[in-house]
Amino acid sequence: MVKVKEITNTCGACPAQWEGLTVNNEPIYVRYRWGYLSIRIGPQNSDIMEAVGGKKIFGKQIDKNGWDGQLSYSQLKYYTKKVIVFPRKENN
Repeated sequence: MVKVKEITNTCGACPAQWEGLTVNNEPIYVRYRWGYLSIRIGPQNSDIMEAVGGKKIFGKQIDKNGWDGQLSYSQLKYYTKKVIVFPRKENN
């Protein structure tokens, strides 16, 4: 289970996206576009660009029509609750 210590929403829709850090100081990148939610992680102590092209730790087609690009933080936590522990709230 990946534990995230901080997460910030960097885009609200099309794509919905978040950037953050795990408790092990690995950058984490979350993107929801075309109905597909993907989460990637970079090496410890690297920058967010390493996560953008990093190892995929989660991927799921959420919207079957493939057009959706909006996802709330509560929805993100719901869909990933079996593999990722996010903070209770996003950073502002």
